[in-house]
Amino acid sequence: MKKLIILAVICLTTTISFAQGKLYAYALESGKWNDYTKHWEYNRAVSVDLIITTAKTYISINDQAGTFLSIDSYEGETNDETYDGMKYTSNRWRCRDEKNRTCNFSMVSYADGTYLVIVMYNNYSYRYYVRATTLSNI
Repeated sequence: MKKLIILAVICLTTTISFAQGKLYAYALESGKWNDYTKHWEYNRAVSVDLIITTAKTYISINDQAGTFLSIDSYEGETNDETYDGMKYTSNRWRCRDEKNRTCNFSMVSYADGTYLVIVMYNNYSYRYYVRATTLSNI
């Protein structure tokens, strides 16, 4: 049963990677890189109601900043586990935002059913929690 769940998560992530459509974020955490601990430190999640639109060449987020990411390249897929042993699959793209700053865009699915979209710059990051029910609508 565990293998079946992991296989389903991998299939969903692969589908997300190449699909076009809309994702619906219900929570957002902003974070900063801590040079001393070498870890991200995230603020408490806040409730949001945002649409993340994905396409072959761009990603847009209907947030206050009007985030628009132009996709430069696909960086690949990672299958790993967190420090506490939870398995996850991540797909990452190198992008440039509306201010021409370089960033990474990742879609992550965890074995427990949590789905994240992450926009990561050098020293700060935004984690969007995405509704799993919207993944089938992509």
